[in-house]
Amino acid sequence: MNTRSLPYCMIAFKSLQDWKHLWHLPEWKRPLSKKVYDKVFHCTNLHTGFITRGSLEKRIAHNSEKPFQPCYDHYLSPQFMARMIMDDPSTYLEDFEVFKDIFTLMTSVVETTNPENTKLRQLTSNKGGKYKVFASTDTKYEVAEIELLKRPEGETNWIKATTTEDKLYFPENLIEYEKRFLV
Repeated sequence: MNTRSLPYCMIAFKSLQDWKHLWHLPEWKRPLSKKVYDKVFHCTNLHTGFITRGSLEKRIAHNSEKPFQPCYDHYLSPQFMARMIMDDPSTYLEDFEVFKDIFTLMTSVVETTNPENTKLRQLTSNKGGKYKVFASTDTKYEVAEIELLKRPEGETNWIKATTTEDKLYFPENLIEYEKRFLV
């Protein structure tokens, strides 16, 4: 983790520790999980090397007079990861290094277009104190019919991205936890 992101990680860790006694109250779930999202949002993105076909096509087609503005999807939803952390504080909030590893994963992004990111966001709902997941994290790009491409190892130019058999990393404990919310 770089020096820019570390303070945000430390603040998120301390905040969750300080407020975990209120997690059982429904009105605290969104504000506490949002606190983590806000900290992740201000960190340096950890690029996975994945880009959607839509974003790659926009990069190729964009007019050089108007810079292309990609959207970065935190493919492991920081707000949902915060729920997992708060539902198991003895695993994630006792040791800062354990939390830091999870927080670092939360900063991982896939480059998308804005419409694609909106489509992905629609695969979850957090209304009326009820959190719902309509597609598991490890299938959401497929369900949304968004093709992922990847840059070859060592390549920095997105234009060189191609189809790949490589997969994003999905922590098994997250996939298992998420099953509680699948509808």
